[in-house]
Amino acid sequence: MSIREEIAEDLVAVLKDIDRPRIGFVTRDPIVITELAQSQYPCILVTFGREDRVDETMRPSKTRSGRLEITINGYVQAVNIDTARNALIEAIEDKLEVDRKRNAQAKNSKLLNIELIETQPPYGAFTMTYEVFYTYERGNS
Repeated sequence: MSIREEIAEDLVAVLKDIDRPRIGFVTRDPIVITELAQSQYPCILVTFGREDRVDETMRPSKTRSGRLEITINGYVQAVNIDTARNALIEAIEDKLEVDRKRNAQAKNSKLLNIELIETQPPYGAFTMTYEVFYTYERGNS
């Protein structure tokens, strides 16, 4: 399994473990928020975005580094959308800060930004950009 995939699996597992607010659903597959059951809210969608890579060494066994941007979309369904959205943002941020090395697969990681998404009540949404720095080996002979 690739380091990228291990990082993704770690993120999904960590986010599923949020207990306050209780998370209804965490996925890496596209979703339609209006088709989810009420019991699946709040829900989180994790997707990979941009990645920059750099050669660290030029030997036959190359060490490369990567800077990966991961998008974490959060969705809530509530009467007080702003309060529910803020609670989910804080819970995600707190959970991700516990292990910034993503189960020893990353050198470091951090939250870059949060953007609120306009939706129709009773739904609320936001996007978080999470950056992960990691290294890996390529070209072993």
